Amino acid sequence: MSSHPDENVHDEAVWIIEKADRESWEILKAIINLCPHDETLLAHIGAGVFENWITMGYFSYAEEMKDLITTDPKWRTVAASSWQNPEELNDVLRKK
Repeated sequence: MSSHPDENVHDEAVWIIEKADRESWEILKAIINLCPHDETLLAHIGAGVFENWITMGYFSYAEEMKDLITTDPKWRTVAASSWQNPEELNDVLRKK
């Protein structure tokens, strides 16, 4: 019995994002920017791939991410849904 050709697409996408390099940062930004402003969907991204990525790639893109969280409500929702944020990112989230 053969498997479906797209069966491992999710795992591959997660692996690419979790590399925490420039390519993964651009992919993560595209996912969030293209996502509709749906709180539930954004929260799933925040508690999923964003949370996994933040533990590995945050410091390379910290300033850009802080700017996005400060200026874009979708990014703020995503970041607020992660339990793995560095303290300096939580400081940004506490500010209105």
